[in-house]
Amino acid sequence: MMITLFSNSILVSALVAQAEPQEASIWPSIWMMGLIILVFYFIVISPQRKEAKARENMRNKLQKGDEVVTVGGMHGQVYSVDKDTVTLRLGGKVEIDFDKSAIRDIKKKAQS
Repeated sequence: MMITLFSNSILVSALVAQAEPQEASIWPSIWMMGLIILVFYFIVISPQRKEAKARENMRNKLQKGDEVVTVGGMHGQVYSVDKDTVTLRLGGKVEIDFDKSAIRDIKKKAQS
């Protein structure tokens, strides 16, 4: 009887030890999130920043006589350039002021 009780207590303690949850490490999850953020940066953010910088450089180099296209699709010739605005001549004597950020592309550079 004593041997049976002793063996039952060992069996119960072994079952309890197996039933207790083991703590999982958080480090694999942290590494995976870091890897995802790094891949996201190189695929999305870095090219977008490079493109925005190129657009900003293009807008800063606008000069009188350039033929440009606005984001709204209007085609015109740069009549004057200020710090934040550009005046476009849209044919004839029609002149309209635009923000520099409204210039999408330069079709033809002015003859220097």
